[in-house]
Amino acid sequence: MTLISICGRARNADKAEEVWGWALRTPGQPNVSVYNAMINAHERNKQPDRAVQLFEEMQAAGLQADTATYAALCDAFAQQGEWDKQRTALRVRGVTPQRIMSR
Repeated sequence: MTLISICGRARNADKAEEVWGWALRTPGQPNVSVYNAMINAHERNKQPDRAVQLFEEMQAAGLQADTATYAALCDAFAQQGEWDKQRTALRVRGVTPQRIMSR
């Protein structure tokens, strides 16, 4: 479990962002697990727009989303009752239910 995951489980997105900023300043690039931890932290804090932003940053960095990534994005929107926004956000990014289930 990463420090970002711990912050997310504690529902402290601000602290997760602080750790994220520190991670970005260190050598190397965050991997999919670190991005997933951040997406989950914002999903738990009912911040779906930031979760989507992180997903887009992950894609721009050339990282491939996995099932955990898509599940966290779906949860973020579902908790807000934003089913249409959820479908649109995933569809625009080329994500289909079959793609999520095949990973």
